[in-house]
Amino acid sequence: MITHVTQTSIGVRLCPNNPFFKLLTKLSQQPESTYASLVAFTRTYLDSLGRAPSDGDTAYWQALIVKSGVNYADILRAAGERVLSAGNEAVFAAMIRRAFRLSGWPQPGLEQIEQMRVKSGTTRRSFAGWKAFIQTF
Repeated sequence: MITHVTQTSIGVRLCPNNPFFKLLTKLSQQPESTYASLVAFTRTYLDSLGRAPSDGDTAYWQALIVKSGVNYADILRAAGERVLSAGNEAVFAAMIRRAFRLSGWPQPGLEQIEQMRVKSGTTRRSFAGWKAFIQTF
């Protein structure tokens, strides 16, 4: 089922050793998990960050799923909060640069990225939301 989920939501077939494949496997063991919920989660997660999760992301979530049973909403909320949290300026800058690149805009400098961070305050946006925001900035 996980192979089908990744093919449908990401467009690629991940091997079982892939960290994101393992994360989806852990999530699939939750009682509320269905094929549709896993596809929706994967698409939303990728849209939230504008990138596939890193090995560190997936290892962190796998450990929390085992330890405390976090669910889809917990992961998505934390991913969105991580982008704007203190100390994650590099993550925010990388996400903004991806959004600029995919929007066809010239890469912003660090000063412009910091202005965007300050102007957005604590607003949580999906990656698509950030792409729309930079067009009005």
